[in-house]
Amino acid sequence: MALTLPLPPKQQQRTSIVAVRRREIRFTIFALATLGQFLLGLFASTIPVDPSLANEIRSSIPPNPDPGFIFYHNLITSSLVFVPGVGLGWLTLIIWETGLAFSALGPTATTPVAGWIAWLGASSLPFFWLEIMSYSVAATASTMLLLTLLRDRRNILHEASRFLFELVFFIIILWNAATIELTETVDGIYFEWIFIVVLGLTVILAYSHIFGPHLRGQDWTVMGGFLLWLVLAKFLFVPLVLGYLIYFFWRRPAPELRGADQLALQVNPALPIP
Repeated sequence: MALTLPLPPKQQQRTSIVAVRRREIRFTIFALATLGQFLLGLFASTIPVDPSLANEIRSSIPPNPDPGFIFYHNLITSSLVFVPGVGLGWLTLIIWETGLAFSALGPTATTPVAGWIAWLGASSLPFFWLEIMSYSVAATASTMLLLTLLRDRRNILHEASRFLFELVFFIIILWNAATIELTETVDGIYFEWIFIVVLGLTVILAYSHIFGPHLRGQDWTVMGGFLLWLVLAKFLFVPLVLGYLIYFFWRRPAPELRGADQLALQVNPALPIP
C-alpha cells in the first residue's frame, strides 16, 4: 500500500483559497476594478492628444442623445468584458480611450479645463460611478468564472449561476447610469448621493449581519467620516469607501478546512475544496 504524504500548508492554501474566500475575492476584484478604472482614466486624461480628436468625438454623438443611445453604446462597447481571460484587458483599453477622450474634450469645451480636471468633475457625479461599477461587475463575473475553472471546478455550476445574475445586474446598473446621466441637476445630485449612501449602508449592514464580519463602532466612525468627503471632494468618497471595505471583508477569519476535506487533499492534492 503506497503511503501518501500530507499536503504542505502553503499548497493547501493555494488549492482552496477560491473556495474558502470566494466572497472576499469577488468583492476585492470588484473594488480593485473600480479603483483601477478611476485611476487609469485619471492618468490617461493628463496625456496631451491631438485637438482634432475632440471634433471626431463630438461628431459621433447625436445632437440630443437619449438614454437608449447611451445605454446601447456602452453595452456594445463593454460586452467583451464578460469574456474570461479577455475582459480585464478589454476594460483597460476602454478606460484608457475614455481618459484620452477627456484629455481632448476638456481643453476644447465651452469653458476650457484640463482633461484631468474634467475627469475629476465627472467623477463627482453619481452616474460616473454607476457606469464604471457596471463595468466592474462584468470584470468580476468573467474573472471569477476563470478562477473557478482553474482552481475550483467543483463549484462551476454555482459560479455559472452567479455569472448570469451579474449579467442581469450589469444591464440594470448600466441602464440606470444612462438614465441618470441625462437628468442630473445641481440640486438633484445631492439627493442621488444621499440615496446611494443609504442604499450602500443598508447592503453593508445586511451582509455583515448575515455573513460577517460584524460591524464595530470603529467601522461606523470611519464610514461616517467618509461622508465629509461628499462635501469636500465627492470624487474621493467612493474610492475611500471601497478601500476600507476591502479591509473590512478580509477581516473575517478564514474558515477551517473540515477533517474530511483535509483527508481528501492528502489522497488527491489536486482536488478542489468546496
